[in-house]
Order: sequence, then C-alpha cells, then structure tokens
Amino acid sequence: YIGERVEDIQATIDEHIAIIDTLNKFRSVTENKTNCINNLTQLNTKIKVYDGPSSPLTTYKMLRDKDVSELINLTSQQLLALSANSDVCPVCSGHLDEEHKQKCKSNSEVLATKVDKLKKSISEYDRKISDEEKLKITITNKISDLTQELQTYLNQENEIIRSPYGPRIVNMTDTDLLNFQTHLKAFKEKLADIVNNNQKIEHLERLYDAQVESCTNYKNQ
Repeated sequence: YIGERVEDIQATIDEHIAIIDTLNKFRSVTENKTNCINNLTQLNTKIKVYDGPSSPLTTYKMLRDKDVSELINLTSQQLLALSANSDVCPVCSGHLDEEHKQKCKSNSEVLATKVDKLKKSISEYDRKISDEEKLKITITNKISDLTQELQTYLNQENEIIRSPYGPRIVNMTDTDLLNFQTHLKAFKEKLADIVNNNQKIEHLERLYDAQVESCTNYKNQ
C-alpha cells in the first residue's frame, strides 16, 4: 500500500457505491415501467373490446332489448284479453258470450304471469348492465392513473440517465454489477488494512517517542 492515499481509496469506494446505487435504482424504475406498460396494454385491449359484439355489456343490452320488445307485445295482448270485461270483443268486434269472456280471462292470467317474468328479467339485466358500466368506468380511471404513473417512471428514468453515472449504467449486465460489488468489497478491505496499519504505525511512533523521552531524561539525570 506504499504511496496509496486513504482519501483516494475512499473516493473510489464512494464512486463504486454511487454506481451500484444508481444501477439498482435504474433497474427498479425500469422494472416498474415495464410492469406499468404491461398493465396498460392489457387494460387498453380490454376497454377496446368492451363494447364489442362479444362483450358482456353488449350481450346484456341485446337480451334486455329483446325482453323489452316481447314485453311490449305481451302487454298489447294483455290489454286485448282484459277487454273481456266489456260487452264487445276488440278482436272480432262481435258480442261477447260467457264462454268467450272466460277464455279471454284465462288468456289474461297467462299473459300476466309472462309479463311479470319479463319485468323481473329486464330488471336483472338493468342491474347487470349498471355493474358492467361501473366496471368500465373503473377500468377507464385505472388506465388514466397508470398513464400518469408511467410518465412518472419515464421521468425518473430520464433523470437517472442524465445523472453523472447514468451513461455508464444503462447497458450494465448482472456480471458488471457483480464485478463492481466484488471490487467494492476489495477496496473496503484494502482501506481497512491501511487504516489498521496506520494505527499500528502511530502506536509504534508513540512508543518510540516515549522511549526517546525516557532515554533523554535518563541521560540528563
């Protein structure tokens, strides 16, 4: 270690630590950026097909429209059947006998059951459609949040690249990182040895000074 200054070795250690820290930070930001991009890609793909022909939202709307159309048709038939309470049939415009009235009444009850069933089905589709639309809004908001998050990672990445050690760490591999860590350990051990040797020298110098002083006193006496 002759001729090596503690300050120079410490500066090399500080540089190695800074490079390793910068590289680890860069890798962390890059990993976060990659995950963010993957999540955004998946959500954007999902939102694009959300209103497509095979999406649950489109299917529920189609089935609801079908039930609504059938409900309108049955309601019209129901109104005709209920007219059995009058004296004139709205279908044939003829006089209603008792047998005709009973038949219309029976039809009315059957239609009423179908109408209730359709109303419940439509109500269930309304709920499902509402849930799907809320989910769509949630996905849209998540895309917005991830877009902002991605911009943060891009800014951090650019900031690291523009830092003093940025250009050196961009293309570093795991082997490079391991070498830096190995060198850092070696430099720290070297510094510890120098400090230890300096302490031994200082101790010997104090012993020497004490002996010189003792001999000088003895000579004077």
